[in-house]
Amino acid sequence: VWDVVAGDGRRLRALNPDLQTRVVGGRLIPATAVAAARRARRQVRDSVADHFARCRIDVLLAPALPAGAVSA
Repeated sequence: VWDVVAGDGRRLRALNPDLQTRVVGGRLIPATAVAAARRARRQVRDSVADHFARCRIDVLLAPALPAGAVSA
C-alpha cells in the first residue's frame, strides 16, 4: 500500500477518491498507535474466545445490516 503514495502520486490518483482519503489518512496514524490497537484487539479477541469456551457458546448471531427487518 505504501508504494501507492510514494513517488509522483500517479498510482494514488488512480484510486477512487474515498480510497485515496483512507490511504493518505492511514499514513497519519503513528506506528505506536497501530501497535497499541493491535494489542487491544488481540486482548478483546482472546477474552471473547475464553468466554465462549467457558460458557460453551458455539455461535454468535448478529444482524448483517444496521436496520430492522422488513415486514413481509
